[in-house]
Amino acid sequence: MKSISVRTELCALLLLGWAALPVCSIAAESPKNDPSYAGLQGEVLLDNARVFVQKFIVQPGQSTGRHMHPADQLLAVIKGGVLRSQTTGRSTLWDDGRVVWQNATDPADEGSTNTGATPIEMDLVTLKPVAQSAAADPGGKPKYQYLNYPNIPGEDLLENDQVIVQRFTVKPGEWEGVHAHCPDMLIIHIKGGQWAAKTYKEPEHPYPNPSPDGEVGWMPTIDISVGHQSGNIGKNPIDLVAAQTAGHEKRGASYPFLTSDIPRLVLLGAQCRIIPLMHLLERQDQLEALNRCFQEARQASGKLVLIAGEAGFGKSSLVERFVSEHRRDACTLWGACDALATPRALAPVHEIAAQTAILTGRAPREE
Repeated sequence: MKSISVRTELCALLLLGWAALPVCSIAAESPKNDPSYAGLQGEVLLDNARVFVQKFIVQPGQSTGRHMHPADQLLAVIKGGVLRSQTTGRSTLWDDGRVVWQNATDPADEGSTNTGATPIEMDLVTLKPVAQSAAADPGGKPKYQYLNYPNIPGEDLLENDQVIVQRFTVKPGEWEGVHAHCPDMLIIHIKGGQWAAKTYKEPEHPYPNPSPDGEVGWMPTIDISVGHQSGNIGKNPIDLVAAQTAGHEKRGASYPFLTSDIPRLVLLGAQCRIIPLMHLLERQDQLEALNRCFQEARQASGKLVLIAGEAGFGKSSLVERFVSEHRRDACTLWGACDALATPRALAPVHEIAAQTAILTGRAPREE
């Protein structure tokens, strides 16, 4: 969909046109021996300020290994099966779409073994600690609510202080009806399919590609006045889980592996963020506009792109998705403002200047 008109309170900048610089090419992988399952290697699906999402596949006869809870987590089963507990020996059927909440305080167990004939696939959502004030608007009202599709009844799966989890099945030809999206909402496709979308100002348009089973997306905040809704234009029902991450307060615990750039590497003396390639919902038109600017920058002169929107609107996610698409054919230099009460003046400019000096072999001047 095309850009939505909002108050321009915050902005992100993109400077395009450095195609001649060396290429920074790094593949995104989760750490070896993931903290959650000692016997499994996870695939990073999404990593942002609120959540760290990984996909795990347990092959027939394979054990998950020791299962630990490094933080509060939500487990969603994409393709189910039978798991036998290594601790109790009890076998349990895990159906497609089952969700389980796991507290950081839950004791570790010895894991489970897939005793079936087919792989079990699951998405594990690890919540990152955030400030308590982030869960409320400045006026004091909670900004997290149940997702309400006027045309599609939802099944309430789970609600606690951290998440609100619902499940929806959208049959072929059905549309959700006009609805709003609160901030910080994660969508997990248990059964994917072909979506289309429309608003009051935009006619119906299909998404470029069908959503596969297990795909996750981070929804931007959308006001009810936009008239947004999506519909299933495919031949099979779409089964999805919507998780409203109400955030959880920092309680003094330390989660060193839960950072906004997992894993971290140092490239040429400067920090280089590794961005997993993720599917970003409702931002295809904006991505196409950025890609047009990128191609124009490579063919002629540079480009300066300003991305504006309210806090939580998805500006950082949009930029990270765009960068991830070009991580093999362009060099990215990152600069960011300090999250401090008194940040450094022009901190992003200084960071980019330092990285540029390293790439060009010229020492930065101290003013």
